[in-house]
Amino acid sequence: MGALYANLLIDAFLILFPALYIKHKEKKRFRAVDFGLQANGKGWLGGVFLTGKIFAALLATSLVLSLTLSITGLDDLALVEDSVRSLAASPFWMLLYLALVRVFAEEFFFRAFLVPRTGVLAASVVFGISHATYGSIAEVLGAIVLGWVLGHFYAKERKLLPNYVAHLLYNAMAFATFLSA
Repeated sequence: MGALYANLLIDAFLILFPALYIKHKEKKRFRAVDFGLQANGKGWLGGVFLTGKIFAALLATSLVLSLTLSITGLDDLALVEDSVRSLAASPFWMLLYLALVRVFAEEFFFRAFLVPRTGVLAASVVFGISHATYGSIAEVLGAIVLGWVLGHFYAKERKLLPNYVAHLLYNAMAFATFLSA
């Protein structure tokens, strides 16, 4: 139960901090349009295409990153594999919670909130540091680089939903890959 409470606190922070910051520090009203939560002007097909484009960019970047980490000897993802295997033993509802809520909270905080205020690179570095709990240099570097890809698309398109779905798909693929290794 402790893990559930810790995750709820993390996600509450990732979602509530931006809203409170905007209200009290920036003295603005929270508006969904400011966070890329508005309807996509290109219709649902445009959103699907953008999601596919982001997901493909994540996969291609991940492949290049994996090869680079392997060649340089920095591939310590075995540390992440242990965490993923332990996570896989969690109840299904916890996996569903982490997949749906945590990924949304990350996209909301790191992309929709931080990118417009700090830039893509700074938001990506903070995203990478947030993955340091795995104890893996490769995980932190990967999160920085993949966070940059997600941040780049968010900065360019200002659409949160395609980022969220691409991030969700990428995590599901990575989770399945770790479990099959």
